[in-house]
Amino acid sequence: MGKRFNNLEAALRYLQGTGTDTTTIPTAPAGSQLAEYQEWRARKRVVDYTRDAASKPGTLEEAVIKPFGLPTADAKEFLVDFSKRAKDKLTDTGVDVAALNHVASPTDAQRVIGFTPAKAIVTIYATGDGTPTPSKITGRKYNKKNNNSYTLPFGRGTDDPSYSQAKSTIVTAVSNGSTSRGVSFQPEIYR
Repeated sequence: MGKRFNNLEAALRYLQGTGTDTTTIPTAPAGSQLAEYQEWRARKRVVDYTRDAASKPGTLEEAVIKPFGLPTADAKEFLVDFSKRAKDKLTDTGVDVAALNHVASPTDAQRVIGFTPAKAIVTIYATGDGTPTPSKITGRKYNKKNNNSYTLPFGRGTDDPSYSQAKSTIVTAVSNGSTSRGVSFQPEIYR
């Protein structure tokens, strides 16, 4: 279980009788957040999350990058997936293909099995307090903000030969003139 349910897990343990770990946990009071969680935890209630159509990646296009896992002198270029949704919103993220080190004129790019490119996940934060929404697990209301995230594959470039230099370039581009954007990273995997 994730950390967000630690308090509910502790509450369920406190409902259990003392002196033994095998005592069944009594049912929490009906209508409480703990009862909602207990039903979900016992799989008596199924929770479905539907993804908004606007947040689906759409068609996958291709980008060409040079991987960090190869020596700087190695000129191999790899084909990687790039969602049309993310590509169409590059301007909104503050990043362009040059900052991502996408190869503009590929020579002999190939798709490599076992390779996952480094990714920058840029989040554009919504303004306002959000929409009051009940949790599907506990029923507790929270303010849901309509943030948008875009996953951008990136690689090694002439000015950014290392992963840390490329990350620094992207962080600068994302934060340039905007306090409503943030970025996180996933490293390259090359098996």
